[in-house]
Amino acid sequence: MSEAGSILKPGAVAERLAVALTAEKSGQTFGAAGVALKKTLSEARKALLENFARGDVIVARLSQTMDAALAAIAEPQFGALPPKAKIALAATGGYGRGQLAPLSDIDLLILHSGVAEEALKNFVNAVLYPLWDAGLNVGQGVHTPSSAIALASGDMTAMTAYLDARLIAGDAKLFKDFQSKFDMLRWRTKSKFVKAKKAEQEARHDNSNQSRYLSEPDLKEGKGGLRDIHVIGWIYRALYGRPLGDAPRRGAIFRPEDAESLKKAERFLLSLRVHLHDLRGRADERLTFDIQPKLAERLGYADRADMTAAERMMKHYFVTAVEIGRLTRIFWARLEEENAKLLDRAPAPLPKILSTDEAGAQINLRIKNGRLDFASAAAAAKNPVDLFRYFRAFAKKPE
Repeated sequence: MSEAGSILKPGAVAERLAVALTAEKSGQTFGAAGVALKKTLSEARKALLENFARGDVIVARLSQTMDAALAAIAEPQFGALPPKAKIALAATGGYGRGQLAPLSDIDLLILHSGVAEEALKNFVNAVLYPLWDAGLNVGQGVHTPSSAIALASGDMTAMTAYLDARLIAGDAKLFKDFQSKFDMLRWRTKSKFVKAKKAEQEARHDNSNQSRYLSEPDLKEGKGGLRDIHVIGWIYRALYGRPLGDAPRRGAIFRPEDAESLKKAERFLLSLRVHLHDLRGRADERLTFDIQPKLAERLGYADRADMTAAERMMKHYFVTAVEIGRLTRIFWARLEEENAKLLDRAPAPLPKILSTDEAGAQINLRIKNGRLDFASAAAAAKNPVDLFRYFRAFAKKPE
């Protein structure tokens, strides 16, 4: 590992921040914590990009570095609180998932109980100022567990962010109280959440021209991008109270090979994203023509006789986007089978054009949850004509 990589060793981040905070407290310097944090993150990004190719490893290790830095900054402030005052510092959003890209925002939830207004203000400022001084974009919410839940009950953005909430430092019981209240809200509003995310996804796809084959795609918001993977994870957690990665193998939403394919797709998109951030020097998500050759070189693609390195990388991207689309369709179809009431799908009669044909006999087709299906899968397995009818029905009524 490079010399800069030493900052990734356990305790190195905390030690550097502790020295800076001590210097600030003694009056030797001003803003030392922000300078130390900026240097730490810069070295960590450099070391990670030099030593790891996989994006999922880089975002996870960068999240761990940020955790250590925040814990070191917050620790002295916890000690200054009155005995009955409680504060918990939690990560939310992408950072909460442990997926911090090099130049992404830092989303935080600061929970408090029994803390006087002045003491709370001092804590929040002591934590946030070093982050701002380091040039980070920070999104923060300061709440009691009850006020956080009240916000989430009427704000879909907060509801979504809290699904990924993760304790970084502070009072574990306070954070557990928040989680308990949030689980109750999640259970009560899961139907509303699923419908809202379905509508958001459809609107986002419409805005991206309903195509996965844009020449300059958006890695995050585009069709077949990271956001589609996030939606699958959010909905699964909202419905079942656990991450998709913790799904039981038996009766799971995805077959093992499909679950592995989703992980592989996410890994590839994260690799593109972290190196794109580094090359751009900002949180950019679009694979523009000018950056594609540089990114392809960074990721180890080489020219072939019939295809440039950039073309090979983009082909890989398009194949991945199509696969994410396939897995998304499987997810929604399986979800509708298991939770039909969530999407309020009213029973629909089979269209007249499909109810009879020249083969005669009973038509083994129906509309289930808005999709064409067999009335009896067992009968279809025994009668090949049903399979031909199925595809012919789709050709007649593709909608």
